[in-house]
Amino acid sequence: MRQLKIKSVTLPLLEQLCQSNVLTAIPDEKGYLPGYADGVFPEARKDISVGRKFYNMFNAGDEYEFIPHDQKPAKACAVHSSSMLAYNFFYWISPEHPLIYKGVTYNKVYFEVKMKVLEKNQKGYTINKSANMDVVLVSNDCKTILCIESKFTKHLRNASSFFVLPYRYEQSYYNDNPYILEFLHLVAQYDHQGKGYYEGIQQNICHLIALTNLKHDVSALDWFKHNNPYIEPEVLEQINTNTTILFTNMLYYPKDEQLEISNNSKYTHLLVEFESQLPEQIKSNILSEGIYQLYSDFLLSVKEQMPQGLPDYLSKRYLLNI
Repeated sequence: MRQLKIKSVTLPLLEQLCQSNVLTAIPDEKGYLPGYADGVFPEARKDISVGRKFYNMFNAGDEYEFIPHDQKPAKACAVHSSSMLAYNFFYWISPEHPLIYKGVTYNKVYFEVKMKVLEKNQKGYTINKSANMDVVLVSNDCKTILCIESKFTKHLRNASSFFVLPYRYEQSYYNDNPYILEFLHLVAQYDHQGKGYYEGIQQNICHLIALTNLKHDVSALDWFKHNNPYIEPEVLEQINTNTTILFTNMLYYPKDEQLEISNNSKYTHLLVEFESQLPEQIKSNILSEGIYQLYSDFLLSVKEQMPQGLPDYLSKRYLLNI
């Protein structure tokens, strides 16, 4: 393996990831593989090839996920690609191969799902920008949606928080969201926070605004249905304000005691503190599964349901020692 020439608090972790014997190519000095498929479970590669459904989903979320840009490799080629982490763990969920998780049967999976956060800016003009949910699982009866924010390495680094101006104005929010004042308070509290893993909290606030919009505002729900072309029409038809919407952060930590990062709990403590400040209705409904889960625990709990060979691949690819 080439010696990595990067400066990062996660360098020891990246060096270990680059040495995984399940990669089908040698990463370069910055931790990028020649192709994104080199870091994907072999049986999953065909479903993310050019023009296929999952390829189009990721591309719709970020046009540079699979395409080199500004003299940089495609993002998905990184050994620490968050999108490929999520894909490797969840790609297999389907009507033919459902996932039973915490009492719910999920048989549909979508990546980079668009959800509207704010309706207008502070001047009253429509905002078209949306938030992307990394993973969305839909139950077999379409009555439950599990939304997942996937974190590979970003939560392991100090990052400041910054909200654009419209988040500070009540008129920017969807009118029927009942938690506008609570979100305004959280935005004021976490805005311009300095180093301290706050970027992830900012992202959680945006996601919770978007999800409570779906639960309470029909115009936000209508926007959702018209801007996610890779979700089948028959599925979208069944999603309404009565649909159970769940949210959690799926966090990656390696199971390697030699890596100090294995015991890094700063971000999880921050998440729990953030959760304690949320309205009870959000905590007891949208966050009823807990504000975070660990990829390692998820793998342990569902490995018997996964395709043959996948649990072993994930364990070796991501240093999980399971």
